Amino acid sequence: MVDIETTFLGIVAQFALFLVRQKAEGEIWHDQLSSRKQESRIQKAWENVRNEPWPTNRKRQAMLYRVAPTIKFLDSKKEPLVQIADFISGVIYGASRGGEGFLIESWDNFFPEGLRTTNLLHVQ
Repeated sequence: MVDIETTFLGIVAQFALFLVRQKAEGEIWHDQLSSRKQESRIQKAWENVRNEPWPTNRKRQAMLYRVAPTIKFLDSKKEPLVQIADFISGVIYGASRGGEGFLIESWDNFFPEGLRTTNLLHVQ
């Protein structure tokens, strides 16, 4: 089982670096889960990554303060932005698994009309 704090660190660190470079602040949106207990566990993991002192490189940890301390758990059936994020995440996941066809299929399903150019790069 992958430690959720480890998972948070990689994804949110990239987001935090983007926010620093843009001189902006951001927040984490998460699809609502089936139980408050699961949501609480994820919220706690994020708080630990964000607030527990790092043994080294505290300057890098400070970048995480650009991301709001509270995760917003949103109902994807009611929030169009979460639906878009789900689509993008699915495309990235599918492409990362070598599923370039998934990217084109997803594109066709969501944007069936119009001229477009698609470039794909696969490095192995």
